[in-house]
Amino acid sequence: YRGKNFWDILSKFKEVELAASIDEVEQRAEWIRYGEKWSNIMETNEYVKQYPNIKVQYSPVVSMFNFHRLPEILTCWQDKGWITKNYHNVYLAEPGFGTNSDYRYMPMKWKKYVKETIESFLEETQMHMKNRFLFDTATSLTKSMLEFDNEIKMLENRTQVIDDIKLHNTYRKVKFIDVFPELGFLNE
Repeated sequence: YRGKNFWDILSKFKEVELAASIDEVEQRAEWIRYGEKWSNIMETNEYVKQYPNIKVQYSPVVSMFNFHRLPEILTCWQDKGWITKNYHNVYLAEPGFGTNSDYRYMPMKWKKYVKETIESFLEETQMHMKNRFLFDTATSLTKSMLEFDNEIKMLENRTQVIDDIKLHNTYRKVKFIDVFPELGFLNE
């Protein structure tokens, strides 16, 4: 910035808070936020760890592409030392309801699987004691996901998502099914 290293400027402040909207890990993160490079995310996060005055808040936006993987995502970030042991710097970002990647539009069988995955993770980590906001948000999102049962809207949306994926597959260097094999039902 103006001939100076951005991080050196930030190091002069007593406290700095950064918000990182990272929705997944590795190739999945690159697919969800096309144009982003995982290597850049890694480099930035490793660099920031050098500055004790800089705190990062991680806010993954919940979508049909990542909600089922919340445990793996948070575990990966914890293993890298990005998030605290007690998840204090994680805040789930609620999606814009009605967007194409709205996690509520998934088939009911899948939603039940996601519910089990999220509830098991919350229980195993004792999240209600570590990060009440994260616990409440995940619980609320799971509940709204299951309560949404407009089959016509879900089918219309999945058709649109499938069309979007086909379009993305034509110009991206990687195919959706190779990145998200468990979501093969969205690649039909």
